[in-house]
Amino acid sequence: MVLGLAWVFVLYAGASLDIRAGEQPLLPNAEILDGMRSSFGLWLGNVVVGVFGTLQFFFLLVLLRVFVRNRWLAAVLFVVILTFPKVLGSQHLLIGVTTWSIVYAIAAFAVVRFGLVTLATAVFTANVLLNVPFTTDFSRWYAPNAVCLILSFVVIAVWAFYTAMAGQKLFKSDPFA
Repeated sequence: MVLGLAWVFVLYAGASLDIRAGEQPLLPNAEILDGMRSSFGLWLGNVVVGVFGTLQFFFLLVLLRVFVRNRWLAAVLFVVILTFPKVLGSQHLLIGVTTWSIVYAIAAFAVVRFGLVTLATAVFTANVLLNVPFTTDFSRWYAPNAVCLILSFVVIAVWAFYTAMAGQKLFKSDPFA
């Protein structure tokens, strides 16, 4: 989930630089504005999209690893191969290359170092959070939907932490022992 948040941060930073250079802003998915049911449908739909994207990334990385027989060289080729098409349509080449190289480097690192489940979680997290209309004005009519989507990831993270602790105590009874 942390890698997905890193993707969201990098993509929003790249979008902010693009906006300063004269591009149009990224707009969230309009389905979230239709209500809670549509927001939940978007959340569930991104599960499928996340799994499909993960399998595409994993297949390409495994294929590259078979050809070059070095996992980190395959990761570098993965970043280059996936960054190239994204940058072709960019009007700001330096911003596009930097942003997409970092995004795909995070994906390659996630698969090579941590595995497929980590990448699936990161893709799912990024896909959902990139479609949420963020606001600091909670009186907006779409704010509850956005807050629920964001809180769903907090709930998943807390549950994952609890499961990873496997019944161990968070703090020792004697802090100086």
